[in-house]
Amino acid sequence: MEKVQENEAVKLIRVKEGLLKLSEAYLELANKCAIIFESQRDIAAHIPDVHHMALHEMKYTAMEKVQENEAVKLIRVKEGLLKLSEAYLELANKCAIIFESQRDIAAHIPDVHHMALHEMKYTGTGAMKQAVQKAKDRVDQYHLYQYRLIPHCPSVEEPPPPYTPGYYDPTTGQPYHVPGGDEAAFGSQLPSRPPGGNNNPDWLLPRDPPAACPPSPWPPAWGSDGEEEDRLSAAMGAARLG
Repeated sequence: MEKVQENEAVKLIRVKEGLLKLSEAYLELANKCAIIFESQRDIAAHIPDVHHMALHEMKYTAMEKVQENEAVKLIRVKEGLLKLSEAYLELANKCAIIFESQRDIAAHIPDVHHMALHEMKYTGTGAMKQAVQKAKDRVDQYHLYQYRLIPHCPSVEEPPPPYTPGYYDPTTGQPYHVPGGDEAAFGSQLPSRPPGGNNNPDWLLPRDPPAACPPSPWPPAWGSDGEEEDRLSAAMGAARLG
């Protein structure tokens, strides 16, 4: 009888131990769940801050990209306008050369002093060819720095660095002065200047009067009229009509 009671007591103790272990496991699980729930609560509390920081960073990055694109756009627009202005200046200066040649050619048209127009002689054939050839050479040898237009109201312009060759002040037509440098050494780096020691560009120099050409034989020989017309057409860059 006593052994049965002892066995029952042992069984009861073992059951109590199992219940205690199970309670401890439940407590550990509850602690772990509490920690997890607390971590989730902290994470949920920080989600708005993280979202705000990410949104702010995205806005800042987008603003930087917009500013960079606007800066690149401004640089491209400036480069394009400068190239367009230089092209217009080149066109205007080349047209000025051509119009000067046209004026020289027109100056050789004989004046009318009497009504006998059939007796007038045109003696400007050689000068016309010379003017056309000179204009063609000047256009072919055109350099932008030699034909800068002087504005009526000169703008303030920073002088270029000393290593910029062949650059002239548009307000004076003379090269920029290099501070602290040798003017002779700087002048040796510039392109060749017009003879005579004049610092002005070639197109600003006073022009000589048209040279007189030897008179053509009159009346012309038979068959020479067509040849002369062909030579004039070739000199003017045109084709003979008829």
